[in-house]
Amino acid sequence: MAARQYAGGWSEAAYRKQEAQLLAAVRQAGYQTLGEPIYARYNSPFSLPFLRRNEVLIAVEAPTTAS
Repeated sequence: MAARQYAGGWSEAAYRKQEAQLLAAVRQAGYQTLGEPIYARYNSPFSLPFLRRNEVLIAVEAPTTAS
């Protein structure tokens, strides 16, 4: 799994920004994504937004090396 952790609110815009950054980093590293990204939220909705911990996760496959 590849993950990108970030703090803040649960807006769609914030999630999409972090998702795009994670997918770009995964591709740049030469990994292949498997499936759809997962949005993980770890704090209660009553937590202050700047204290919330969120992650975008995606399953990845390591690049194969030709022998």
